[in-house]
Amino acid sequence: TDDWWQDLVFNNLSPLQRETVLRNDIHEIKGLDLAALLRVLDRNWFVITSTFFINNKERGNIRTMQEIRNTWAHITPNDISKARVIDDVNVIIALMQAFDASMKDTRDMENFIFDVEEDKDIHAAAAKEPVKEAAPVKENNNSDDQPEGIAIGSIVVLVSDPSVIGAVIGVSGNKYSVLVNGKVQSYYKEQIQLQNAKEEHKYLSLPKVRSALTAYQIHNPGSSNLYSLNSARIDFVPYQFRPALRMIQADSPRVLVADDVGVGKTIEAGLILKELEARSSLTSVLVICPRPLVAERKWQLEMKRFEGNLIFRPLFYVPLDFQEKLGWYS
Repeated sequence: TDDWWQDLVFNNLSPLQRETVLRNDIHEIKGLDLAALLRVLDRNWFVITSTFFINNKERGNIRTMQEIRNTWAHITPNDISKARVIDDVNVIIALMQAFDASMKDTRDMENFIFDVEEDKDIHAAAAKEPVKEAAPVKENNNSDDQPEGIAIGSIVVLVSDPSVIGAVIGVSGNKYSVLVNGKVQSYYKEQIQLQNAKEEHKYLSLPKVRSALTAYQIHNPGSSNLYSLNSARIDFVPYQFRPALRMIQADSPRVLVADDVGVGKTIEAGLILKELEARSSLTSVLVICPRPLVAERKWQLEMKRFEGNLIFRPLFYVPLDFQEKLGWYS
């Protein structure tokens, strides 16, 4: 907008954050702290995603990150456990990847998780958490809303479906904020219970880990890499991959490929089809072209460069008079 700072930033801040902005005379995004940045991003989600591609599921991570920031701003040593640290760091890693952080930074965070898992001090602190000396105090204060043993950092399951597992990240009265499958959901005390004690660590071989990561990447396609980069019999011409990248990064996957004759529009279309096929988001293709291209089998011959699970067969041709009605020119 003409006054984007006032309309999109300042008006979306909390009263305390506004006071800080006015007191410090801040007029740039880089002057905001993490809490303010997360709030601005959440409140302007649709404005931002209309210009920049961000997966919609990341909005849940952004809201979870707001809770993580607020929690760690006031955390006590007794509240720190391995499960809590690892869950929170995983959310941070997901956001770093969504905003194209460097591979080194994300790898450093992953190494940090390994350090936490092996840290005996954190494990010992978490082991002391179940001590119930504070429980009678809560009962004397007439606060029996919290189920016995459940606190921030506890691993819980749904009473109705024990296969659904989550971590408690916040408590508000008799409602609990639980991180389940990367999303924060609210449950009442009657809906959750502590997970039965299980083996704390499960070790997998390196091939199984790689297979699991590959499967995750296939089922959760990223927007920064092409899955079909070397799967066609064509020369590597970088600019011809731009339409495919634009397609997978778009919120609404629509793209018009228009350029001069002979620069590779057919190849670009084939690359788009091949990439969508690799991402399991393509089942059929309709190619509409003038009659001569059908008679000469040009499309069929060109598409042989991209053969895979897709089979291209001519179904019909569009008569010339109908092409003229559509405004086509051959």
